[in-house]
Formats: sequence, C-alpha cells, structure tokens
Amino acid sequence: MNSLIGKSIGQTKPFDNVFHKVLVSLKYTASRIANWQTNFFEPYGITPQQFNILRILRGAKGKPLSVSDLKARMIDENSDVSRLIDRLLRLELVERQVGASDRRFAQVTISPQGLELLAVIDPRMSEMYHTLFQNVTEEQAEQVNIFLNKIIEDTKA
Repeated sequence: MNSLIGKSIGQTKPFDNVFHKVLVSLKYTASRIANWQTNFFEPYGITPQQFNILRILRGAKGKPLSVSDLKARMIDENSDVSRLIDRLLRLELVERQVGASDRRFAQVTISPQGLELLAVIDPRMSEMYHTLFQNVTEEQAEQVNIFLNKIIEDTKA
C-alpha cells in the first residue's frame, strides 16, 4: 500500500489485486495527462480534442473528411465532433463544404490558419513530450507501448 498511486489518491485500504492497481494507475495518469494537455492548449484557444481534429485534417493532405471519418479517427471516441467542428469553424481553423445533393453531408478541411496554428504548436509539442517523459527511457516507453497495445486489443469493441 506504500505505492505512489496509493499516496496520490489517499488510499486507506489495499488494492484488490495488481490488476486493480494497474487500472487505477492508468485512469489516474490519463486524467493527469488530460489536465496537463488542456492547460497546454489553452493559450492557443483550442482544446486537446480540437487539436486532434486539426492533426487528422492536416494528415489528410487537403482531402476533405466527413464528420464520421473524423469521429472514427479521434482518440477520444466520445467527442462531439460536430460541436468541435463548429467551434473550429468560428475560429477559422477549418473549412466546411456542404454536399450539393444532401446539405446534411458536410466535408471538412483544415484552413491555412489551422495549418499556421499547427506550425506554431508542433515545436512546443516536442518540448512537451520531453518534459512529460523526462524520467522515462526509450526502452521503458517501448515497454509501456507493448503493454498498452495488449489492453487496447483486449478492449476493442
């Protein structure tokens, strides 16, 4: 019970087993990283989910993507992609083309302003990775990725 996660959450009784401890540690770490990312993106006027959409659109290399295409590629599966796109439109970071035959079918591309914002953020992201993982070796990071891939495979719907 003398673990860092136990201390961090004010634990008063032992975990049920090592898998319970791993789950709590993963959830706690994910929450800490999410908060850290939110603070990182705040000066740029976007959220981590909006950043994810911008990165996906940049990766499409000018090819328009539908809302369903974006949703399928999002890291956060529960994101309200339509709402996120509306906000990015107001910020002029994306452009939307409405379908000629069906106005409900819209496709989205990243705007020049969106590309400029990513060009500003990219070098800072590299700094963020180094800060966030300053006490982790590349070998440890590879082991974590192997471990997480096993969980991802086991939790695929």
